[in-house]
Amino acid sequence: MGAIGAVVNVAIMAGLQAVGVWYLTAALTAALVTIVGNFVLLERFVFHDLREGSRSVWIRFAQSFVFNGSETALRTTALWFLVEALPVSSLLVQALLLAVGFVVRFVYHSRVVYRPLRSTAPHPSVSLIALDGMAQER
Repeated sequence: MGAIGAVVNVAIMAGLQAVGVWYLTAALTAALVTIVGNFVLLERFVFHDLREGSRSVWIRFAQSFVFNGSETALRTTALWFLVEALPVSSLLVQALLLAVGFVVRFVYHSRVVYRPLRSTAPHPSVSLIALDGMAQER
């Protein structure tokens, strides 16, 4: 899903630039569209089995949106710096930055957004083997 989001992000950015939109505005617009789209795809296809024991969809969306928005701010700053400092295409830089952030975004979503809630159920008893070989309940 991350690869699909990256391709869509660069395509939106390219389309906007083709009609005269400044590359940073195009990058931010593409990011907003793909942040929402990727969340929907993650919910439906990637983490669908983890939704049950997780937080509400609105909390997951907020966590995803805040993280991805922060990542977008950092990525857009890097995009601006690289495009202004070097003779490189903004689309190429955007694609590379999206690829670099792919793993970070996936790890965050798997470890934070879709982390199961802690169970309040009592822990099952544990049998310990005593030195004399007899099992003891705890």
